[in-house]
Amino acid sequence: MSSSRNRIAATVLASLAVTGCATKSDNADNGSVDGIQLGPGMSESTLTLGVITDLSGPFAVQGMPALDGLKLVTDQINEDGGICGRFAVDLDVQDSGSDVQKATQAYDSMEEDVLALVQTLGAPVNTALIPRFTQDQIVNVPMAWGRSLLDWEGNAVPGGFYDTDMANGLSYLLQEDLIEDGDTVGHIYFTGEYGENGLAGAEHVADERNLNITGAEVSPTDVDMTALVQRFADEGVDAIALSVGPNQTASAVSVAVAEDLDVPIVMNNPAFAPGLLDSPIGEALRTNGHVANSFSPSFTGTSDDLAAAWSQANPDDEPTSTVVAGAGMGEIIRQVLEKACADGDMTREGLLAAKASLDELTTLGLVVPLDLSGGDTTRSSNILRPADVPGGLEIVASSYTGPITEGLE
Repeated sequence: MSSSRNRIAATVLASLAVTGCATKSDNADNGSVDGIQLGPGMSESTLTLGVITDLSGPFAVQGMPALDGLKLVTDQINEDGGICGRFAVDLDVQDSGSDVQKATQAYDSMEEDVLALVQTLGAPVNTALIPRFTQDQIVNVPMAWGRSLLDWEGNAVPGGFYDTDMANGLSYLLQEDLIEDGDTVGHIYFTGEYGENGLAGAEHVADERNLNITGAEVSPTDVDMTALVQRFADEGVDAIALSVGPNQTASAVSVAVAEDLDVPIVMNNPAFAPGLLDSPIGEALRTNGHVANSFSPSFTGTSDDLAAAWSQANPDDEPTSTVVAGAGMGEIIRQVLEKACADGDMTREGLLAAKASLDELTTLGLVVPLDLSGGDTTRSSNILRPADVPGGLEIVASSYTGPITEGLE
């Protein structure tokens, strides 16, 4: 997709020292047009959204396809005449490489020239920027699902938190009699908010249903799960939970197969990648794997327009769930912008008010239904099974809310 068609204003990060935290724009508006108050990053015919993502670091495998999905939506907006038929959407895309300092520099460089942020990638980046978001009163659609995001009311979290997904995943296993009260679950989880939130969801279900959680904390750089899964096998665990990345999943499942540990496997979304189905553990994932997340695994059954746009631009590639997630984030910010425009207030304060009013937001099935008015955006998750279908996953329970999940805090 061409840069002109996507209206991308790509910016190269400079290796500058982080400047002070004073807000350069003071959130001042840019005047008005036809009775619509204009905020930072706006002209009479355009608005600019900031994107701080990973295009070169450890999570570029997520950042690049998510950006492709976002571009599908912004292209569609612009082809349809722009937000409320007037404002074309530009994207100021900056690469953080998942480095917090670089992300902060990127935000400093763009803050006065963007109306809102979309697809800010990574829990550490979002957590570090929350004080700035709060000071600048800026709406942000994060590409992260940690509970610390609740510290800023302007975060439009695109789905359930990691603990919600894990709780729903285990609730589904209980509902389907794949595990039962009193069983033991071996849970491998990353250090940091993602893994800790995933563990909290598992422990919540354990408290309610008398499960035993055998936890194993690992670093994202730890890729050999042999000793941990062998311990699970020796202890006779009845299921495995994974709040890790695809590399750790590949190792954990291969060891489980070698140890004849034929048990259900429930994963937070970052633990799965479609390419795993083409690896030696593919059959084990098809047989035992379950993934809980907030997104459709493909455009099938969602937006025909987005599916057609993807096929035209990528005739030889199927969209992954990360592409769909990126499109879902684009649809969320589109609806916030449309509501603010309809209200005649596209200042940052106007966007915050518009976000808070969207308590029943749907996205054609790209994302589970959301409530952006405050607190958890959803207690629902899609429960998916690895399969040889577009995106590598098929939904077995859509917008599923386990009875145990309702009490999660």
